[in-house]
Amino acid sequence: ERLTSTIVAPQGRLSVDADQSVATLRLYNGTIHQVDLAAQHVNKIDFETYDLSLDMSRGFESLDQGGKHVQEMSLSELRRATATTQKRDGAYYKALKEWHKKFSLPAACLIMALLAVPLGIRARSAQRAYGIALGLFFFLLYYVMLSIGWVLGESGIYPPGVGMWIPNVIILVIALFLLMRTAQEKPALLEGLAAWLKRRLPRNPWARHACSPEPPCGTDACS
Repeated sequence: ERLTSTIVAPQGRLSVDADQSVATLRLYNGTIHQVDLAAQHVNKIDFETYDLSLDMSRGFESLDQGGKHVQEMSLSELRRATATTQKRDGAYYKALKEWHKKFSLPAACLIMALLAVPLGIRARSAQRAYGIALGLFFFLLYYVMLSIGWVLGESGIYPPGVGMWIPNVIILVIALFLLMRTAQEKPALLEGLAAWLKRRLPRNPWARHACSPEPPCGTDACS
């Protein structure tokens, strides 16, 4: 028997019993519409008061069983989940990866800002596209390394903390090297890389060279 009940009431009051983990919704001056699809029967019931009880303990049990996503957990919840889990499965590695990610990503922002200092200084003394090309290259390099560490860390091939922090360490070493070379006013040994990136990047279609109508000495002034 398929019986569908719909309760409609203009007023209601909610009370919660914390000791019994039960919430009671009392409705006033409403109607209950019952539809039996199998028997093709419709029934309407009017009431002055109607109590609808909700068992809250089942909802709490579902939360305790892991209903909360790892991205919604706080640091203490992630730490508790990794410390109390005895089975090293996919859920454990995801929680551990998420815990390290909450620290590694903010640290990556500071490291990228540190890397931008020598690139910005060299961009002012060199061509304008020098710092932009290198900055884009290092950002893509960090993103690729982070993606690889993300996948391998979640699968348990190596610890998730390694995958989250190795890209930061590599970019930090590069940033310190460039800062040292810039402070010593020495070449950064990256001019060849910048030239290679400049050749690979698309040129500005609106940038045009001015051509002389009569090239001197019979040579073409346009390159």
